[in-house]
Amino acid sequence: MDEFKSVNLAYINVCKSLVQGLDFDKIRQVNVFLGPLLFLLFQFICFFFLLNMFIAIILNVYQEVVNLPEDPFAVAFRQEFWSLLEAVREKMVGMSRKRRRVGQEGELKMSAGGNGLHEVKVQKRSSSVGGEESDANQVKDVEMR
Repeated sequence: MDEFKSVNLAYINVCKSLVQGLDFDKIRQVNVFLGPLLFLLFQFICFFFLLNMFIAIILNVYQEVVNLPEDPFAVAFRQEFWSLLEAVREKMVGMSRKRRRVGQEGELKMSAGGNGLHEVKVQKRSSSVGGEESDANQVKDVEMR
């Protein structure tokens, strides 16, 4: 294996193998146990070294961001945004409470005219055949208050 005959060439070829890949069979032909073991050991060490550098960079940037003084505009925006979200949540909770009140006798729907929510009461009528409830329904629109 001419590619690994000196320490410098071996190091260069192993570093190239991180990017390009390596002919693993050539290493295995030289030594079945030690060649693949050293190659995999080098791969793991490089992987953890690069991972350590990545984490160090992320933590460095995080530390800089934590030490920045707070922007008053950002604080005001955050407060306004959370109050808006709270208002939307309250509306959603109110709508779900209205739906629970209606229960099984009706459901809420938006009116076609845009006049707000209407309660649709569904009353089943019994058919003349066998006294069973039919699929025909009577529907009443009652405006919600």
